[in-house]
Amino acid sequence: MTSMRTIDKILKYSVRTSTGRGPAGGFTYGLPFSLQTPIHTLFQVSTSGALVAGVYSGAVSVQSLLKHGDFGLGTFANLDGEMVVLDGHVYQVQGTGHVSEAPSTARAPFAVVTKFAPNTDLEIGPITNFSELQRRCGALRTSGNIFYALRLDGTFKRIRTRAVNRPEAGTRLVDAAKAQSEFCFTEVSETLLGLWSPGFSSAFSVAGYH
Repeated sequence: MTSMRTIDKILKYSVRTSTGRGPAGGFTYGLPFSLQTPIHTLFQVSTSGALVAGVYSGAVSVQSLLKHGDFGLGTFANLDGEMVVLDGHVYQVQGTGHVSEAPSTARAPFAVVTKFAPNTDLEIGPITNFSELQRRCGALRTSGNIFYALRLDGTFKRIRTRAVNRPEAGTRLVDAAKAQSEFCFTEVSETLLGLWSPGFSSAFSVAGYH
């Protein structure tokens, strides 16, 4: 696989834990400006802990979400599919395998987005598996204490994906994930996107690669 990888450092993080009816419940933090590094913001709706506990009714609309970023990941109200935000478009990947661009009125109980402006842009050679991809990406990170957004454009000999199926109301995420659908594609040219979060963020986000 020959591909182009871009990586974006995120030095400022915003988490919104309110119901979307105002600024209450949000907080921000950042590294010192003395780092002489452009500050980008990662905007998050709710927390991963709330999502795991089964709090996944709609909170923020797609229209509102795009005001904070053009790149990211999340889910939709009632876990009705995976959310992929790429180049300012929000896609809904449902458990049936159907993929469509979400309407502006669709709502997200959990999402993490940023305005993607890469600091690093390079071409890499073949990668044999996901573990190797993680190692390659890890070599580009210059700190274990800030967030990173990653984009990978390439040709894949074989790739496996998954999407959660909409569960019964009140089902915990861990139980809903047991019924997720998996799909396998071969010889495709696609874009992968991901976020890497430091370990200390596990209290409110998905630590490591997401």
